[in-house]
Amino acid sequence: MLAKARSNADPAVLVAGGAYPATSELYDPRNESWTATGDMVEDRFDSAATLLPDGAVLVAGAGTAELYDPRSGTWTATGAMIKGDIALLHGIDGYRITVYFAASNGRSATDL
Repeated sequence: MLAKARSNADPAVLVAGGAYPATSELYDPRNESWTATGDMVEDRFDSAATLLPDGAVLVAGAGTAELYDPRSGTWTATGAMIKGDIALLHGIDGYRITVYFAASNGRSATDL
């Protein structure tokens, strides 16, 4: 999964996911270099990543979520999600995030 930086001053791209362990790296297109950053809390496949207004990255999928803090380069678990597996994070409006879920009984949405 990818999360793009918010400004031209810091054009880094966060690439994260996988297993054993779930790793993350930052790509800097200015000098075409990669830098390792903190390992994720949980193994991740088919998750969604969203850049938040404060520069943190929210990653969610398989009923759990975690936050990446670009200042410390660390991940923190946010706790279990209430509904199914996440399909898409959408509609950031300040700190209100609409989350769409793909559940066995169809598609639903909730606001965080």
